[in-house]
Amino acid sequence: MADNLGTRRKRPKRAIFKDDDQPNDDQILPQTSTSSLSWVDPDNEITTQMNRISTRSKKSPFLKDNTNTHKSTEIFSTSTPAKMKSIEEFFSESDYAQGICPEDLSHTFNTTFNPQTQSKSTEGFEFPSLSFEDVNLDEICQDKIVVDKNTMLEWLPQKFWQLLKEDRGISKLYEWQRDCLTLATTYKDWNLIYSLPTSGGKTLVAEIIMLETLLIRKEDVVLVLPYISLVQEKVRGLSTLASELGFNLEEYAGSKGALPPRRRKRHCLYICTIEKSNSLTTALQDEKRLGEIGLMVVDELHMVGEEGGRGACLESCLAKVMYCEPTVRIVGMSATLANIETIANFLNAKLYTSDFRPVTLHEYFKLGQTIFRVEIENEIPKLFLQRILPNLPSSSKQAQDDPDNITTLVSEVIPEKSCLIFCASKINCQNVALLLTTQLSEQYITHKKQDKIKMLQILNTDASGVCPILRKTIPYGIAYHHSGLTTEERKVIEEGFRDGILCVLTCTSTLAAGVNLPASRVIIRAPYTGAVFLTRTRYVQMVGRAGRAGYGEKGESYVIGESKDKQEIIQLMSAPIESCASTLLSDNCIYLRQLLLSAIGLRIANTNQQIQHLFQKTLLASCIQPEVLINCIMDSIRYLQSNNLIWAAYQSQDSQTELNESDKLEEIPHEDIVERVLVYNVTFLGKAVYKSSLDIDTAAEVLLELEEALTSLLLTTELHLLYLFTPPDLIYSVKPDWKATFNIVTCDGQDELMRFTQRLKVYPGFLSKLMTGTGFNSQGQEVTYRRFYLALLLYRIVSGGEGEAVWKVAEEFRCSRGFIQSLLSSSAARCSCLIRFSEEIQHLWPLHILLPRMLQKVAYASKPELVPLMELSGVGQARARQLIQAGYNSVKHIARSEPLELVHKLTQLNIKQANQIVASAKLLLQEKAEALREEADEIICL
Repeated sequence: MADNLGTRRKRPKRAIFKDDDQPNDDQILPQTSTSSLSWVDPDNEITTQMNRISTRSKKSPFLKDNTNTHKSTEIFSTSTPAKMKSIEEFFSESDYAQGICPEDLSHTFNTTFNPQTQSKSTEGFEFPSLSFEDVNLDEICQDKIVVDKNTMLEWLPQKFWQLLKEDRGISKLYEWQRDCLTLATTYKDWNLIYSLPTSGGKTLVAEIIMLETLLIRKEDVVLVLPYISLVQEKVRGLSTLASELGFNLEEYAGSKGALPPRRRKRHCLYICTIEKSNSLTTALQDEKRLGEIGLMVVDELHMVGEEGGRGACLESCLAKVMYCEPTVRIVGMSATLANIETIANFLNAKLYTSDFRPVTLHEYFKLGQTIFRVEIENEIPKLFLQRILPNLPSSSKQAQDDPDNITTLVSEVIPEKSCLIFCASKINCQNVALLLTTQLSEQYITHKKQDKIKMLQILNTDASGVCPILRKTIPYGIAYHHSGLTTEERKVIEEGFRDGILCVLTCTSTLAAGVNLPASRVIIRAPYTGAVFLTRTRYVQMVGRAGRAGYGEKGESYVIGESKDKQEIIQLMSAPIESCASTLLSDNCIYLRQLLLSAIGLRIANTNQQIQHLFQKTLLASCIQPEVLINCIMDSIRYLQSNNLIWAAYQSQDSQTELNESDKLEEIPHEDIVERVLVYNVTFLGKAVYKSSLDIDTAAEVLLELEEALTSLLLTTELHLLYLFTPPDLIYSVKPDWKATFNIVTCDGQDELMRFTQRLKVYPGFLSKLMTGTGFNSQGQEVTYRRFYLALLLYRIVSGGEGEAVWKVAEEFRCSRGFIQSLLSSSAARCSCLIRFSEEIQHLWPLHILLPRMLQKVAYASKPELVPLMELSGVGQARARQLIQAGYNSVKHIARSEPLELVHKLTQLNIKQANQIVASAKLLLQEKAEALREEADEIICL
């Protein structure tokens, strides 16, 4: 690796086991003396001497060594358990050292422990910090809950276990969770991948390892989640824990998250989307701060193979982290990994696999009135009759309106239990929800009637209105769930489903991966996503929502199919999960080029040899032949050079020093790159592109557009600035309402708007033709008109400044409320990219000044007095207005309040939401106070 990576952080070493050898009873022999403590390998392969007991006490069981000599992957499975020594076997629980307070893990005391004689002595050794090998917090905590010592790890603060029991009802770990944590402890030098069916409890294992890193190892953690909704949910869920245990929590999703992050005295948990995790690690490496990260946890690891850029983004992020800072431990989890050994080789990870599921899942296939189960005989899937649904009279309303018997399948479990119905499209979700209200009896309305009334009231306040369809379906305990809803609507519906107020959700397939909503029964209305047949991976995610611990003794899934789909459905239910492959070469190698440009810009891979070493860390390296990979790399280098993103040079023969941009270099002709080039560097444009995360293929066009805009920027209206950062990926995501556009452009008093349309060459006459179905003259013209439509929609929202504006604009432009929120979020993210882009291009400085203000307006789309409160987790526009009306005008005021006080003053707020809001306010104040202290310290040191 290049010397310019900065000084790598030295971490204390612990016992290392040779290659894949697994520690057993004879291999680890603790030996002690009054002066030192050593872990001795009987074969004398590796011996680590520790000079003092206090040195050992500083080490976490999860700590990785800088040196990794392992060369193969070993799989641990509960079906064939590997022989390993558990934590309890290493030390006697009754003889753990005592005297540490769980609220202060850095407390010192003068007690030592002899693991060989199992006796205590006081030799005057100090223990600056302890790992869970050394201390039993449960025994010494005065105010504690009763914990089964055979199932609970005891090294985390007692407050963690209390919150776990109060919030989630968890009082002990599953056996597989203990085994997996023991594996993570034993193979501390390795990354870790574990794979279990959905609902097995994977998240808790990751959270324990994260807290160990934050509280014991005192290092930062990055948690990568696939969707913004999951990031927001996790931030809400962990805000109380962060406030109680004293670590920072930062959200990196959409436009949120400072790049680079601020330096903090308290350690931080960064909760990121895939795209933001890549930006975060790039920004940290750019400042030589990537070593601050001790752990990176990736949920839904199978998404590393997802098309569309997200998989390639995750792969690039992981490769750069492993290449730049091998001491960062990577933990990945997934329920759907087929070629898990390949992924483990890519991450240099140990594997833990299990088929454990706390609730049995029964999968069925419905064809007509007959329900089958699929079983494998001699590796051949076969259908077996399960039962036959009763035939309904052909003249009955249900037989005519509901030929698939959805009502029958639903009514078998509701209202006491819950049901998810996956539909192929958003309109189908709404139609099925309405269908059920016409088929179910009115007795369902009386079930939790008052709770449903309150839920409608909460929707009306939090979401600034109630959808007419939801107004009809919620009294029956039914709602639809898809991207057409706003974030506030989805949140209320999800909480209603979890609390049992709603017993049926009709939803699209994205809910299977994007939201944690378990149900007793899952019905797949049709095995399609749009017009595309379901993949096995998506199917497993869907049916995995059936049956969760605490939600019944079993889970059931039903796939409703037609005769023409019979064989495909059997294959869907029985086939192995699709393999996970690299997507770096997708879309004409654009993602490979982005990784290459980033590596060159960060100066972590500036020569051919370094670049090849970097790409050996990618999943792509295990998917294609080395010669093909090298050719792709060199082709991409030529592409980057021809597009003025990098320049190539070689070092003079008499100079052996590291090259900087100021060194004397001789440029190399394009045709001689392969033979002669030694060093690559980014141009100013290349630097702006990799720092802003803009697409490489469109970077030159973006620069040209911004330069042209500066020559004639219209600042008497915000519309021109909004037009500059309309997200390209949403241009074709909505069908424009050209009539609404025409009416706005041609109405009286729109002089500034008319001037802007003339500059864009958007003419009212052509808009009137589009209303009649006339096509565009060119693709460029179509893009301009569609971008103008999105910019106009944004303008109406931003100028409205209230939550009601979303409903008004959605009705005016005939688009869904969810699309408007998605447009706001994507536009804010695009604006953030352009801010960083203009920061690197000096002559774009006016935009670097103007765009941040627009970012705040688009990100919050609300009045200025609401913005500070909207920084709190779980507080949107409507909730912020309620808080101000109740007298809570500042974050400080909320932080000093009691949750019950909020519940009393805000009638639509429950205690769980109040706890999260208060905890978020306290955490935000702590972070701001810490930032001020650090700023003051910097000034004093000047």
